[in-house]
Amino acid sequence: DNYLDLLAKYETENIFEKKENILDVCVKQIEIENYQGIKKISISKIPIDTQWIFFTGENGYGKTSILQAIAIAFFGNKDNGQILDKKEKIKYLIEYKNFNRTRVNTNKNWADKQLFLQFDNFAVYGASRLNKNVRPFNNSKTYSLFNSYSELFDIEDKLIRWEKDEIQKVFFESAKNILLQLMSPHIKDIIVERSGSTETLKYEEFENSDLKEFHELASGYKSIIAMVGDMLIRLSEKQATITNFNQLFGIVVIDEFDLHLHPKWQRSLVIKLTKIFPKIQFIVSTHSPIPLLGAPKNSVVLKVDRNKIDGITAKIFDIDISVLTPNSLLTSPIFGFDDINSNEIDIRDVETADRYETIQNNKILRKKLNILKQNDEVFFKDLIAKNK
Repeated sequence: DNYLDLLAKYETENIFEKKENILDVCVKQIEIENYQGIKKISISKIPIDTQWIFFTGENGYGKTSILQAIAIAFFGNKDNGQILDKKEKIKYLIEYKNFNRTRVNTNKNWADKQLFLQFDNFAVYGASRLNKNVRPFNNSKTYSLFNSYSELFDIEDKLIRWEKDEIQKVFFESAKNILLQLMSPHIKDIIVERSGSTETLKYEEFENSDLKEFHELASGYKSIIAMVGDMLIRLSEKQATITNFNQLFGIVVIDEFDLHLHPKWQRSLVIKLTKIFPKIQFIVSTHSPIPLLGAPKNSVVLKVDRNKIDGITAKIFDIDISVLTPNSLLTSPIFGFDDINSNEIDIRDVETADRYETIQNNKILRKKLNILKQNDEVFFKDLIAKNK
């Protein structure tokens, strides 16, 4: 009874736009106090059908600090022996939906400790996510977010093991299909190549018939393989009955989502992750507006600011990002550009069309019109001269 009374104290109503998009597992509200530069942040009324939560803001404004505080709220102040908040001053409250139950983790008051339940279906990624190892030197879920160097679980080793085991081959096929979907059309196939006792995972690129090993791939490919591979391993270990990895559920935190990715990939990866993992909620930080162009309509976007009086703050903007172009996103309050034009150009020469193809067609049209104008001028000059 005491537990239910405490839960009722913090529980909020479920808000959603579409019933069919409600997630089994998702965050409903977040409160953070006294962590690094955060004095107090309160984020409430997060819809339970929100698959993407974006934190934007300038370098050094505190996006990583907020993601770290969220991780602490899910795990407490220790993860696999590592103390996450070394000053141990943080106060937090996180309310999340866990299937048909609401859970609250908070340390705001002594009695609240009865509510805390460490959340296992969770994966966290900091800016360092290119390195993988069969046995990472520290395999805690949160390590890469709190440290400048980390190693992720080696999906290649798992794929080789799964592929040669008839019972586990279903895991190989599911993971392989997901990685190929994410890297399509650039990676055509993933193959286990065997030579004697040596087993190597190799990648076939569309534009190059030569098979490549992981270390030979571009950093963008390596980042996706390492991070998503680690995510598949961590979530599937806690959801052992799921053989189709598209059905994995949980919450995934990614710092600097746009890192190592070309703008086309920043947008397309959000679209693909949304489709491939419909039961996973992604909480990410980004410096770029491009990932937001691929986000579902009901995504939540928060701008992170920082000043001496208020410290680190996070404000939700009620903006439908699905209807915005890159220019309108950059000049919106989310990114706050006052001027996106080149400093070296006359404003009268600025192209206002949204598509480069349209700009090029307009240039061709203007050129043709100028030729017609010149021809007309010559024609009328000749006509006047004849009539004199």
